[in-house]
Amino acid sequence: MQIRPMTLLLLLCLSASPAVGRDIIFSPLPMEQKAKVLRQVMPLFHYLEKPAASQFKVSYFDNYADILENFKQGKIDLVFLGPLPYIHLRAAYPQAEPIVRFLDQNGKDTYTCSLITGIESDLTSIAQLKGKKIGLTQPHSTCGYLTVHSLLEQAGINIQDTRFRYTGSHQTVALGVIRGEYDAGGVKTSIAKKYSHLGLITLSESASLPGFVLVANKKTMTNATIDRIRTTLLDLQPLTDAGHRALTMGWGTNIRFGTTEARDSDYDIIRKQSRSITIPEKGNF
Repeated sequence: MQIRPMTLLLLLCLSASPAVGRDIIFSPLPMEQKAKVLRQVMPLFHYLEKPAASQFKVSYFDNYADILENFKQGKIDLVFLGPLPYIHLRAAYPQAEPIVRFLDQNGKDTYTCSLITGIESDLTSIAQLKGKKIGLTQPHSTCGYLTVHSLLEQAGINIQDTRFRYTGSHQTVALGVIRGEYDAGGVKTSIAKKYSHLGLITLSESASLPGFVLVANKKTMTNATIDRIRTTLLDLQPLTDAGHRALTMGWGTNIRFGTTEARDSDYDIIRKQSRSITIPEKGNF
């Protein structure tokens, strides 16, 4: 059979093209409204498509527990997690591989949580929160029950002596406090600062916690792909390189300032803190 010249050229081009892997499925944490979360993370994953030789697709869940379960089932390849959901995932699924931790604008790879109230509230200290309504994010959220429990305990208050409810996200906690639906709430400090102009004030702030981490599923991804993603992100230096800074300017504030390599041992402090606390799946009002 004679092959036409154009057909032969097409075959040669196809054979010379690099193989593109299957789609990589990633899932972001639902810290704010879905559309806003996707606007923040999509530029990062588009940037990773070339080194990963794959396209990235979003698998979005409103609930942290659903994210962890789908990751364990092999339906998610990459996930962006806070410290508490990471240690819960790793304990049940050792194939969860921490890749990088994200830096903040000051180059720190840590963050804090804040217990907030409204500027028009009569509250001036944590000691007044007994019997009050508290908005929390989700059971698996680091700034939710875990940190609020610890902050209240330091003030001599048992969280069970308050009325607490899970709202779904940091944003809904902040807005609920602003509207007066909750007397106080637990959120990531960056979220508290973001909404401070609407009347949020901080009652207490946690100690520094290990930063948010990008986690790969070693059961569904090759070591080579994981290493390429890690190297690509570590090579970006937006805090010191003007070109890199211009590249990441449109990324979300949680992920635009560069990364540092992540290790499982980074999160031992959260493991220790959570051992003595049983986190309820539902609020008490």
